[in-house]
Amino acid sequence: MEFYSKQEGCQKLHNSAGTYDFTKQMNDLFDCLNSRRPQDVQYNEAKHIVTLKANIKWLEHCCTYIENLPKQRQACFLSEPTCGALRITLHSTVALIDRLLKSGFRYVLVGNLGQDPLERFFGIARHVARDGGQPTVQQFLFIYRMLSVNNLVRPPKRASVDGSGPQLLLTLQGLFDKEKPSTTQSVKNAGRFRPASVKPVAAEITSSNFWNTTNAREPELPV
Repeated sequence: MEFYSKQEGCQKLHNSAGTYDFTKQMNDLFDCLNSRRPQDVQYNEAKHIVTLKANIKWLEHCCTYIENLPKQRQACFLSEPTCGALRITLHSTVALIDRLLKSGFRYVLVGNLGQDPLERFFGIARHVARDGGQPTVQQFLFIYRMLSVNNLVRPPKRASVDGSGPQLLLTLQGLFDKEKPSTTQSVKNAGRFRPASVKPVAAEITSSNFWNTTNAREPELPV
């Protein structure tokens, strides 16, 4: 974008320095938050910390600027929940990196820091609580103790909870969905385990000749 903004044939990209700076800043921030390999942060950990702290200051200035705007124009900028979540992520990441580096770690792979298991746990707790998904402190403690000994609670479908996980329970339909053996394999197995003294029955026993075959009296149905 910076290259084409200086070309005469791209007049629409002229005066796009603000967009370029914002895009580059977000790209550098995501590079810091998505570091998953040692070579990404082994020699530039200090640079990543500086980038994270710079984005914290930028976010505070941005929030102050948005608050001074009219109410109608505030809707065009960063929403309040997104701003709060980004602020928590940046502050917690910087504090955690400082703590780990002071404890003797050489570098920190920020990309491996995820809140997905925590969000999944809270999603299950809200689903179990019912009543709008807002449990009280007593209900949350009870649910926490229950889930610590029972891992068979399944998360709700079509929610912000990942439903993948170990299937510990078998359903009756799952037994029928299993792959059935072929006809040839069934015949081989039947011939393998059939006693030599037992011969196959030539005539098929039907409901009409069943009682004659067994020499038993057909029961009378009550009137």
